[in-house]
Amino acid sequence: IGDGILGGFVSKDKSQNYFSKSISEKYIGKAEIDTILFDNYKNEEVFKIYQRIFNITNFGSYMVEQHQTYLVSPFFDVDVISIALSIDPYLKIKQGIYIDWINVNHPEVANYKWEKTGFKPNAKWKTRLSRYINKLKKESYQMLGRTDKLSMNPIDFWLKTNPSINAFYQDYYAQNKHKVLANEELFNDFEEIMQNGKFMEKAIVLTILELVKSLSLEIKE
Repeated sequence: IGDGILGGFVSKDKSQNYFSKSISEKYIGKAEIDTILFDNYKNEEVFKIYQRIFNITNFGSYMVEQHQTYLVSPFFDVDVISIALSIDPYLKIKQGIYIDWINVNHPEVANYKWEKTGFKPNAKWKTRLSRYINKLKKESYQMLGRTDKLSMNPIDFWLKTNPSINAFYQDYYAQNKHKVLANEELFNDFEEIMQNGKFMEKAIVLTILELVKSLSLEIKE
């Protein structure tokens, strides 16, 4: 959340990119999204704060509430969000203003390595350099087949090493895939994902099936 309101959702070079590529790019070309939806928001950053931070974070809370556990964050404070959004998005690209803020107001924090870059956040050039280093790391891990090292949540690794997780996904899909049979294209996409997709792509399939089931939606051609 903090990374988001302090520059994490600002595309470089002032480009407008409303799509999330962190989950899947496989079928992004099929997306038919009305651009009027985007016009309801001041800019890309505000759109992502509402659609990703507020929605995803709050929906995640539902998963843990049954255990009397609740997700909270100081970055949900209205005043904090208002101040963050009052800053020109251009100044927040690559967390530039974040680094300035740390070094001016809390220089002691700069003594610790920043997980995002692998360097201490005491100079902006280190953030720029980290882009190239992280790219090399990504390529090397992909060559070694260790893509689980590329995320703080190594979910693909869990899927490969924990048979019970894979069994749950396959069983749930087998029991509910008939709900989208009416739409041949959607059904075929689901079949491809469940056979060859990544963990998060399979999670999308199960999420859609659960929505169709819970809301009694009618899937048409």
